[in-house]
Amino acid sequence: MLHKILENRDLGNAFCLQVERNDIKFKSGQHVNLKMPDSAFKRPYSIYSGEEDPYLEFLIKEIPGGDTSPYLRKLKIGDIVELDEPEGKFTIDDSDLNKKIFLVGTGTGIAPFRSFIRTYPNLNYFLIHGVKTLSECYDHDDYEIYMPYISREDVSTYKGRVTNYFAYANRVYEDALYYLCGLGQMIYDVDKLLMEYGVPSRNIFWEVYHAERI
Repeated sequence: MLHKILENRDLGNAFCLQVERNDIKFKSGQHVNLKMPDSAFKRPYSIYSGEEDPYLEFLIKEIPGGDTSPYLRKLKIGDIVELDEPEGKFTIDDSDLNKKIFLVGTGTGIAPFRSFIRTYPNLNYFLIHGVKTLSECYDHDDYEIYMPYISREDVSTYKGRVTNYFAYANRVYEDALYYLCGLGQMIYDVDKLLMEYGVPSRNIFWEVYHAERI
């Protein structure tokens, strides 16, 4: 399906691509394959917008030398991209909306969480975001509860990696749900900590981003 670009918003080393929604229906947390009409390369990107938004948005990090992201970054209003149907099971079941939910992401792995929060305004969430620098705290004002961990910049608080938060057992709730999205090593480390503290595997959900979706 072909979609026109509505906005291409700069976010430093990343950008937010807003496109026509047309008739696409999706569940927050899903992703779509996106490509230029004249390209053979398709890349999966999580949907950044909410289920009721009249457009689709994607949070994309530009990877220098990548076969997709540098070209997407150059798109202007009115240009065309091709989208496949949404897919994926990294979603929240309606029966779990009253539970406490921890959202743990690295880099642009925060994208599906923004979709969760825009879709479910009463979501009882706690968002933990691992980034290299403060400039990568993309759209942080959109969140009521947002804790960034900064790994490569001197900051007064929350320096290090997201695993620092879970290093203390009193911060882990066995009956909460944990959604992990981003780099594989982070997911492995946090999953291991949660299991050690007694969180059942059925309460942990994850989606791995490979090379920040180039």
